[in-house]
Amino acid sequence: LGDIITLIFSVILTIFGVKVLFSLIEFPFTAPVPGISMVWIYTIIPIAFLSLSIRTIQTFFLRESTDDSKRLEEAGL
Repeated sequence: LGDIITLIFSVILTIFGVKVLFSLIEFPFTAPVPGISMVWIYTIIPIAFLSLSIRTIQTFFLRESTDDSKRLEEAGL
């Protein structure tokens, strides 16, 4: 249940992060001190939550496959 909630949360934040990036591309804003576009700064949001989604899916399938292999070993197959 925790993996599903984490996956839903991270997918939603990935989608909203991409929406923020598109709005920053449409209406550019530059950070005052470093002088770089805020798009580069806000890019971390969708990247981080996309990687969290991928890792959650990976852990879910690894956990399921190890549970199945343990059950097969216990059954003697």
